[in-house]
Amino acid sequence: MKVVYLQEIESHTAYDRKKFCPKCGAHEWAVVKEIAPDGNVQWFVKCPQCGEHGPESPARDIAIYRWKQLNMD
Repeated sequence: MKVVYLQEIESHTAYDRKKFCPKCGAHEWAVVKEIAPDGNVQWFVKCPQCGEHGPESPARDIAIYRWKQLNMD
């Protein structure tokens, strides 16, 4: 049986260094809302340039916060 996930993607441009991609340094970032067939919703931030993404989170604000934390290392 095939499992289908629905993704809603918001694209942004980073003006703050904390939102740059920690892997490739790109200025673009996208907030992804992923909805599973069972209704489970996960949020994460990813880089459209290299595909790097932050940890899955239960809320949009938490996903953005965790993405910023990746840049503090």
